[in-house]
Amino acid sequence: MKLLEYKQRELQQISTEIQRLSQGNPRQQRKCARLKEDHEKLIQEIQKLQENRKKDEKRKNTKSCEKR
Repeated sequence: MKLLEYKQRELQQISTEIQRLSQGNPRQQRKCARLKEDHEKLIQEIQKLQENRKKDEKRKNTKSCEKR
């Protein structure tokens, strides 16, 4: 859970930086392009973490039902 929250904060920071750099000079725009790649990777990581969390919750619910 903490990893997911950390990744979401990191994603927000990168998004903010992308917006700022996209209006800048050519060097800043190149940095912006690299950040966009990082942004996409982070989105994929977050999606995987969210999927894993859902799977874990389903497992917990199944186990709690079995105990009853």
